[in-house]
Amino acid sequence: VSTQSTWAEETTQVLKDVCTAWFPRISEEDGIIQTQYGKRSRPELYITCFVDAPYYLMRFLELVVMYDLDLEESNDDGFSVVWITLFELYLTDNLRRTVTNPNAEQRTGEENISKEDEEESEHDKIQRHVKAMCILRNSEAKYDPEQALVLCQKYGFKEGMLYLLEKLHLHSEIIYYHMENNDYVALIDACKRLGDNNRDMWAQALTFFCQARGKDFTEYIYDIITHVDQKDLLPPMLVVEIMGRSDIKFDVLQSFLHRRVQVMMQSIEDDQAAIAQFKENSNKMESELKAMGQSAQLFQLNKCSRCHSALELPVMHFFCKHSFHHRCLGEKEECPICSPETRKLEYKKEELEALVDKHDRFSEQLKHAPDGFGVISNYFGRTLFNGHYNPPPVTYSDEDSD
Repeated sequence: VSTQSTWAEETTQVLKDVCTAWFPRISEEDGIIQTQYGKRSRPELYITCFVDAPYYLMRFLELVVMYDLDLEESNDDGFSVVWITLFELYLTDNLRRTVTNPNAEQRTGEENISKEDEEESEHDKIQRHVKAMCILRNSEAKYDPEQALVLCQKYGFKEGMLYLLEKLHLHSEIIYYHMENNDYVALIDACKRLGDNNRDMWAQALTFFCQARGKDFTEYIYDIITHVDQKDLLPPMLVVEIMGRSDIKFDVLQSFLHRRVQVMMQSIEDDQAAIAQFKENSNKMESELKAMGQSAQLFQLNKCSRCHSALELPVMHFFCKHSFHHRCLGEKEECPICSPETRKLEYKKEELEALVDKHDRFSEQLKHAPDGFGVISNYFGRTLFNGHYNPPPVTYSDEDSD
């Protein structure tokens, strides 16, 4: 055993040097001594040398990845094999069962390995799992997340699997995992941590608790409804539809609906006040336009709206009640004070008109919006469903001209 362990240690060190160190080659040509450095060997080529010694393979790969390799060499596909192999070794159960422990003693010419040497301690296993998580969180580690996820599922590495599911944005899979393991507290925590950006998680969780049998889930349902209500994550009708399929008492839903109705009534009052204000402004502008067309306008400003000095001819007056020296206005033909806001409204109008034919954008917004009716009403309010109406040309007959 001692001989085998020494041989394994030496082999590991030699292969580590081959893959991490520069080996100078000295040559002499025309009396000039030249030193050339050979290229490092690729570590993935030597993985098969450790087929019967995974413990030493782990040590070899640790030495390789810890060494400061050039970025060009560590970014290729071959080096990703090194990372993923090391990650799998960290997850392997009882790694020392298949290797000869160098601590084992040779007794009376026989190779006797104690149970303590043969089996890996729980502390060593925990340490390897800690190293596995360090690989997953290392931004410089070159591994395929999907392949790492498969390995986590294979070896039942819960912490790594949940981390990768979140990294890959597979939030629904996180919910299903907690459902299958009946980890209700973790399910709620995952929704609170990730559900604000993925509202389907709340709908999935609520559906699960409403349809589950064999236990009273009222506490979890109330927690979900409270959080959904506070952040307005799900439309009330969807909550009613989900809870309508269960045997949950209406008391759990009553307070939620009462609060949502109050919020909706307040929103209606705010909208009505805004509508009234818009109507008042619209009537005021119509009156001003009518007065401009029917009566003369009196410009009473005696100071330039830009330099604020006394107006001197030549002067330019605008219907917006701004006046400027001709020298202050330059070659501009519109009010420099009001034109930015006017152009902003014109650009907004052009954007809205451009959205009329973009049905895919409307469908995408309708699909991901928590309140689909709000999206539709918004489009109606901006007249984006109205087609371009071209009135027929007006023709006059001889009788009309008479």
